[in-house]
Amino acid sequence: MRKYNKVNSFIIFLIAPLLLIVTGIIACKSVSITPTGEENGIPKTGRWRLARVSNQTEEDESTFYKLLTLGYMQGYNPAPKLKNVTVYNKDLAYNGFNFYTSGHAPEAFLVNMKGEILHTWHYHIAADIWPSAPKHPTGSYWRRAHLYRNGDLLAIYEGIGLIKINKDSNLLWSYNANKKPHHDIEVTEDGKIYILTRERKTVRKIHKKPILYDFITILNQDGKVIKHISLFKLIKKSPYAKLMRNYNRKRRDELNDLFHTNTIEVFDGKLVHKSHIFKKGNVMVSVLTLDTIFIVNMRSEKIIWALGSGMWEKQHQPTLLENGNILIFDNHYKKNSSRVIEFDPLSREIVWEYKGNDKDRFFSKFCGSNQRLPNGNTLITETDYGRVFEVTKDGKIVWEFLNPFRAGEENEWIATIPEMIRISQKYCLFRR
Repeated sequence: MRKYNKVNSFIIFLIAPLLLIVTGIIACKSVSITPTGEENGIPKTGRWRLARVSNQTEEDESTFYKLLTLGYMQGYNPAPKLKNVTVYNKDLAYNGFNFYTSGHAPEAFLVNMKGEILHTWHYHIAADIWPSAPKHPTGSYWRRAHLYRNGDLLAIYEGIGLIKINKDSNLLWSYNANKKPHHDIEVTEDGKIYILTRERKTVRKIHKKPILYDFITILNQDGKVIKHISLFKLIKKSPYAKLMRNYNRKRRDELNDLFHTNTIEVFDGKLVHKSHIFKKGNVMVSVLTLDTIFIVNMRSEKIIWALGSGMWEKQHQPTLLENGNILIFDNHYKKNSSRVIEFDPLSREIVWEYKGNDKDRFFSKFCGSNQRLPNGNTLITETDYGRVFEVTKDGKIVWEFLNPFRAGEENEWIATIPEMIRISQKYCLFRR
């Protein structure tokens, strides 16, 4: 959903200039942070970072992100037995089960409020499922997963493919095509699967070299394609096309990843009385490179609403709340500082925010997620630091979870958490 400790600082000082020119695989921007061939306990696969320490400096943070460009080798590091729930206020926290994926391996977990594992799902790395898949870090863990009530699971190998397994982790089907699944997934009541996909192709009006061309893809419950909708075409023919033109002028060096779409949400229509933009079947998507969220009418295949205008930067996980407001993870609120805000999409008024404080640092340069809980609290996934915490409306932390999957001679490496969600115990029919 990042920390700098006792990794041989002298070696890092020597290699830091080289790291600036190494090309990385950016997906979420979720890439391996592990130097290839090290023998000091650094994990050789997955998505890890150095755990936060009290005396961490901005310079340390900068050095860490240079490590993001390094490659990885196949390997697996089991977690030591560490305490994972560090804060638990039973009176104020919302009671339920916690479902999450972890950067250490292609696994997902259901844990209780004490952090005890109730169920585990696990499958092979992407290259073992699809032999033609590239052997890079995004194939060694799940970027996002969807849990069905019967225990079935959908899991995304970032930029590679999608699988469905049952509660016993047996493969039901897999999807791997030219348009590669990435970042986010949603399943509607009728069983349709909405997923973000992308294809590498050349669009000469944009760039001479191939770019990542984004789509909204709909699959049926068996993983067969119903429809692909080009996000590029949607924006190009909309009143918001100028956003793309402005981006092209400012950041031509990043055009290989034109939109970096990172969230998809399908509206159920319960709030259509507030505005037609909330009509059932409309889809909200988050486009990171444009710092903008869009709402798409899927029937007319037109963008009917958009908002950015400097309200956030490099955002993730916009989600429509029951009151008609939208909750969003603002990654780059300030330098090395993130926040979560709730705003009225019609008036653009910010009605609530959490941005941490000097005592409780809060920052995820890449990824991140948020969920409004039934009791009004907010669950926040601070992805890059492998941390999830629950805050009340007045900003009090009433539950905190640190990923127990660690590595290194002093457990200085922590596996990142792409997302954790809190679900009702009644939802999990497979546990009855």
